[in-house]
Amino acid sequence: MRIPKWLKIGGVALLLAGIGVGTFFWMKRPKMPPVTDAASGMKFMASDDFNKFTESQRLKYAMEVIERMRSLSYDEYLHLMLSPDDQRMRLATNMRKVPGYEKFGSALFAMFLDRFWEQNPGKRTGTLMIIAMAQQGQFGKHPERYGLPSADQIKTEMNKFVTRQPVKTQAQCAQFMVELKRQREFMGLKEPF
Repeated sequence: MRIPKWLKIGGVALLLAGIGVGTFFWMKRPKMPPVTDAASGMKFMASDDFNKFTESQRLKYAMEVIERMRSLSYDEYLHLMLSPDDQRMRLATNMRKVPGYEKFGSALFAMFLDRFWEQNPGKRTGTLMIIAMAQQGQFGKHPERYGLPSADQIKTEMNKFVTRQPVKTQAQCAQFMVELKRQREFMGLKEPF
């Protein structure tokens, strides 16, 4: 059976129109900036533009930011993570919208603990002092301002979160909490929760 010429031309025109429309939408889609450094990556993750991407794209980008964080010195890393600003809260809010965000949280948590335990005892004590003091101040009283869960959420969710981590991370976390408690006691500070 022979296909009429007008049907062939119509089919080709429809195919070309579909390609054109597809190309238009492909060119108009938002483009994720490259992760050149951790600070700019975190800034983008805190933006509304970050939410325009698919869930898998957002999670992939977040994991690339963590990889960039590995190149920071310990002091740079702490400064980036503990700087009080609205960006951390927006970043945390954006990440909680991504199914599978726990993967990001787990990687960040494990990286902190690994980096902490790599430090010499003096540096670890300094970090514990900073955290103990922060828990007594606005950081501890209003953790939501820094993108952290509330004290009640920490009590109920932290245990659940830690038990889902690899055994190494669980052990590091338990020892970290013991050391933090000792540091608070040494400094004469009360329990934050």
